[in-house]
Amino acid sequence: MAEQPVQAGRSRMMASVRTEGTAPEMVVRSLLRKTGFWFRKGGAYGRAGRVLPGHPDIILPKYQALIFVHGCFWHCHECELFAWPKTRRHFWREKLSQNRVRDETVARQLTAKGWRVGVIWECTIRGPRRFTQESLKRALVDWLEGGDNHFELSGSSNDSCSDGVR
Repeated sequence: MAEQPVQAGRSRMMASVRTEGTAPEMVVRSLLRKTGFWFRKGGAYGRAGRVLPGHPDIILPKYQALIFVHGCFWHCHECELFAWPKTRRHFWREKLSQNRVRDETVARQLTAKGWRVGVIWECTIRGPRRFTQESLKRALVDWLEGGDNHFELSGSSNDSCSDGVR
């Protein structure tokens, strides 16, 4: 019986976690806008993103490109912004590892449908090794105007989801 208030509080807290319109996503959208790229907002609630696997955050139809702006915690990116939770370790390891596997599956599905897939990690925008706005903009423009099918920007060189505690 004592667990219910704690569980209700946790549920309310988890429900408040944003899935779209996050600060890193807004930075990327602002840079694209300033550079003159036309895009659609995707996400779980955007009409365009709802029909695509994984609900990409930004859709650039002219370039047949999709951009995911991944939070380092939720997508298990081992960088300075990521730390394994100290409680319920088994639950979080399983959940975050499943998120990572799902991200890889979604990228393969989208590539098979002819989309170019880009991933921009949160640490690229707000971590200690973050890119300058100019270098982020240049990397985005180079990828969009180039022909690469996959693009990933990370503020860290270590991007594996391992079981070891950092």
